Amino acid sequence: NFGAESNTLITENKFLYVGRFSHEKGIKTLVDGFNYYVNELGGTWGLTCIGNGPLGNMLAAENFIKVLDFMSSEELAVHFSTSGAFVLPSDRDFYPLVVHEAASAGKPLILSSNVGNAPTFAVHGFNALIFEAMSKNSLGHAFKKMEEYSLEERNILGSNSLKLSFRNTPEIAAASLQSLL
Repeated sequence: NFGAESNTLITENKFLYVGRFSHEKGIKTLVDGFNYYVNELGGTWGLTCIGNGPLGNMLAAENFIKVLDFMSSEELAVHFSTSGAFVLPSDRDFYPLVVHEAASAGKPLILSSNVGNAPTFAVHGFNALIFEAMSKNSLGHAFKKMEEYSLEERNILGSNSLKLSFRNTPEIAAASLQSLL
């Protein structure tokens, strides 16, 4: 639970992606959307991607994207706590745990419309920006909108993420499972 290890104060102007570097995670959309944000919309934030997978070389080839391998939860907590927003551009993704982790870390979220657990942990305009899946332009504009929020506004979004992270706890999951039996 990253929420316990970090505060919601945002200190760096960078986006953070954590996950597998694969097609279903929307890596092509991430690269194309970030390039659109930087080159066409004048975006100034950086992007750090933490993970590994078959599309790692695509990310590493980009000048404005920092790529790091998976790391310990303590090291990952530092990256969550110092990022301006978390992004998950999945083409299709049923229930990515990292969304709950990012919300628990008090991060504003940028999620594609195909992130399956977005309705649980993200409310557009409350703690998140939801963009059209597989659309580099939609993602680029979401990046730009997040950049344009003031630090105070982003901190409010992050606080709202932390509130929503309590929608699913081990007790709630166990009770839901028991209700089916």
